[in-house]
Amino acid sequence: MSQTHKAVSPDLDEASVIYEQADGVVTLTLNRPRQLNALNSSLARQLVECVQRAETKAETRVIVIKGAGLHFMAGGDLHEFRLASALPSALRDAAFEALIDDAHAAIRALHACAPCVVGSVRGAVAGFGIGLLSACDLALCADDAFFKLAYSQIGASPDGAATYALPRWLGHKQAMELTLLSERLDASAAERLGLVNKVVPAGVLDEELGRLVKHLTGLPALAVAKSKLLIRQGVVASLDEQLDAERNAFIQCAGTPDFAEGVSAFLERRPAQFGGSTLQ
Repeated sequence: MSQTHKAVSPDLDEASVIYEQADGVVTLTLNRPRQLNALNSSLARQLVECVQRAETKAETRVIVIKGAGLHFMAGGDLHEFRLASALPSALRDAAFEALIDDAHAAIRALHACAPCVVGSVRGAVAGFGIGLLSACDLALCADDAFFKLAYSQIGASPDGAATYALPRWLGHKQAMELTLLSERLDASAAERLGLVNKVVPAGVLDEELGRLVKHLTGLPALAVAKSKLLIRQGVVASLDEQLDAERNAFIQCAGTPDFAEGVSAFLERRPAQFGGSTLQ
């Protein structure tokens, strides 16, 4: 059963984020195509609301994030930034704090949620778009995509957890290069650096996304959630902490019907039919 919900801004007739749900998949579409889906206060607020809504649905297995139109996200909305910059200092600081706090709440929610988060990117992926991409567990990329941090070009430092993700992905020097030089990367360079998992022709991006999502929704829910948690925390945990966490997670998975089904299916040389585990 498919449901579509538009998270409508209080000051606009049009939704900044479109929420769709069908067959265990929640699709969040950034919906400011005329602004290349640039981040403003409305989109930031609606994005965190939609992510929180998706993770509370027991049937959610996968969250897909994509952009309406030809682009994923071209960074922040500089028109809104200019208006905020003209405010008295206290109001200016409050405006940017509210924007970033909402945007960061969405990043935190995506990192912490149990479902696998898949980014489907095409066109511009810039500024906060890089941080949003980093919060995705997997990312498919059209061959027309291009990537650019661009913060240094507007006199700002990065946000959206870019400075958390990039050093871990790329190392210190590559992260500094992308941040300070703000050079444009094409899709193949992003794939080589590990920013995305796979580059496909733009015309088949949706088809490839559908194939990936179908595979993910067929996996055992608890095993996916525990694997995501372990891999997320593995970069900051000590060896002893990680070994203990792996043991505890395995024991939890081993108590599910999906584990019993997976073991039996493997031994009987047949495809497993998962669907018996919960996230509790």
